[in-house]
Amino acid sequence: MPSRILKYHLSVAAVLAALSIVLAIAMLTGYRHGLYALETGVLLLTGAWLIAFVFSFVTIEPPVQLRNVTPRIEQSSLFDFQNAIYKSSIVSRANKKGDITFVNENFVRISGYSSEELIGKNHRVINSGYHPASFWVDMWKTISSGHIWRAEVRNKAKDGSYYWVDTFVMPFLNEDNTVREFLSIRNDITERKRNEEEIKKLSLVASKTSNAVTITDPSGAVEWVNDSFVQITGYSFDEVKGKNMRMLQGMETDPVVVKRINERLRQGNSVSEELINYTKQGRKFWVRLSITPIFNTDRTIRNFISVHADITRIKEYEMSISAIARELAGLIENANVPIFGINAQRRITEWNKVAADLLGYEKHHAIGSMLEARIFEESSRAKFESMVQEVMSGSSLGNIECAIVTQSGQRLILLMSASPRLDSNGIIAGVIFVAQNITELTEYRQSLEEKVIERTHALNEALQKERELVDIKSRFISIASHEFRTPLSTISVATGLIRKHHSKLSPEELDHKLANILKQVEHMTVMLDDVLLIEKANAGKLDVQRKEILLDDFFSNLCAEVERSKGNTHHIRVHKSLVFDRVNSDDKLLRSIFINLLTNAIKFSPSVALVDVTILAAGNNLSVRVKDYGIGIPENDLRNLFEPFFRGGNVNAIQGTGLGLSIIRKSLDLLKGNITVDSTPGKGTEFHVTIPIHA
Repeated sequence: MPSRILKYHLSVAAVLAALSIVLAIAMLTGYRHGLYALETGVLLLTGAWLIAFVFSFVTIEPPVQLRNVTPRIEQSSLFDFQNAIYKSSIVSRANKKGDITFVNENFVRISGYSSEELIGKNHRVINSGYHPASFWVDMWKTISSGHIWRAEVRNKAKDGSYYWVDTFVMPFLNEDNTVREFLSIRNDITERKRNEEEIKKLSLVASKTSNAVTITDPSGAVEWVNDSFVQITGYSFDEVKGKNMRMLQGMETDPVVVKRINERLRQGNSVSEELINYTKQGRKFWVRLSITPIFNTDRTIRNFISVHADITRIKEYEMSISAIARELAGLIENANVPIFGINAQRRITEWNKVAADLLGYEKHHAIGSMLEARIFEESSRAKFESMVQEVMSGSSLGNIECAIVTQSGQRLILLMSASPRLDSNGIIAGVIFVAQNITELTEYRQSLEEKVIERTHALNEALQKERELVDIKSRFISIASHEFRTPLSTISVATGLIRKHHSKLSPEELDHKLANILKQVEHMTVMLDDVLLIEKANAGKLDVQRKEILLDDFFSNLCAEVERSKGNTHHIRVHKSLVFDRVNSDDKLLRSIFINLLTNAIKFSPSVALVDVTILAAGNNLSVRVKDYGIGIPENDLRNLFEPFFRGGNVNAIQGTGLGLSIIRKSLDLLKGNITVDSTPGKGTEFHVTIPIHA
């Protein structure tokens, strides 16, 4: 190529580069001075970059001897423009069949697809289905013929969301004017399209509404008003165009409300307020003003849309209602009985002087509060709630007695009547209560009723105790007849054999018979001691005799004693965790508690020769768990387990009086202790004893 041609192309590149820089500076200056929107400036700059970018694809190979003539600064400028396009726009390249050969990072980010998922695929992968087939036919026809195609396209991302792009598709041609490949440059205009759609909807609504609607620029200058604005204010569009809506304000416009509106708008917030405006003729009217800011993509305010609803009639009606309300409030305030009212949310709306004096709550404390939840006694709250619900459904009620509590804690009885309270539309909005203080009359009546109830209760208690005594005696006779008869029969048989055959019995046999007699005598003695202990406890004759007890020695000796007394048929396994090793308590009561528990554990677990005892001495309590693996206790028997002479339904074949657990409960009552039981029939039982520690 001749040197002058090379220089010509290099000069064109330099001019285009300089032109792009000038356009960029112009775009920023124009946007700063408000000559056009940011999107327009971006499109101008993108066009300049596009020209330089396209030129960078046109390869003019200079002669070898002239290649180094190209100035480095021009090559650098072209590279910078190409890099700027890649950074600021969504770029892709495709072969002549339309298959994607390159995507930049912006394409990957906005589409949600990776470059691997896009390369080799057709652009149909992001087709949203929004545009008709003719739209794409026209595009393909245009670019196939070597012309640039531009349109706004809605695409679909991988996650199913939609986005809009301003799209340029430019074909690159071979020397024979056939298409070599396609370059696509897109700019995201999703936010702009969304704003346009919002404004389109708002304009449609504004043209149909009876409210006045205005659109202003960020400074508040009017750009558009609807017909309703003209009708309400009397100003034509030409008279208000470019002016601020302050022109509608006048002498009675509240400056505090105006200041509040301006502050919220400066912060970019929507606002809704009521204020007084004036028509062109000077007529005062009330408006409910709602203003919404419309933002550019960079979150700067583009416009304000204001809706002015004329509420003059509503305000006039409110004022007339207020006058009536003040008159009624005066009647209520001066009544000589307590009167108060609530709304549908149970907040107090009326509270006259007598109510304040009687209940002790000043009016300014009561109004707006849910005070009725505090003044009504708990026993009357359900009655009060039922009364409110019935009145809110349209009924009027009278002569309902409710107990209340004044601020000073005094209990009063009010005889109340309640009526629905209607709003201006005749809808029930609350309840009005009128009351009378009948406390003295009620107290006299209640005292008589209480005396009757008290005497009836005393008679019922006496009757119940009599029944319990009969039941206990019946159980005692039944158990005693069985438990005493068996050892007596054994003693009788043994003594008979000794008396009849004493000369024939060896010393060992004689000792065995005598030992058996002694064992049965001891068994009856224990039963008699248990009965006497229960009687003493019931009569209040058992006293707690405290002394220092070494826990380790006490439980070791006790467990060994129980094992021996039961013929070492079971092993008592002890687990101890003693933060302290001694307590002050009654050793006799403790022995009675734990001997009975351990004896029962062995007695009612004949097939498993193991009993676990866990002792924990920590904090302020001594905690002992006794667990066996025996027959367990039926669930139905648990509630009567600690009653005297009560025996479970599954222990008929096992000896016992039914007094052991009753004795444990009486002993624990004296020691201020507690006992719980957890049992599963067939798997065993665990008793948990807790006793407070006394230093």
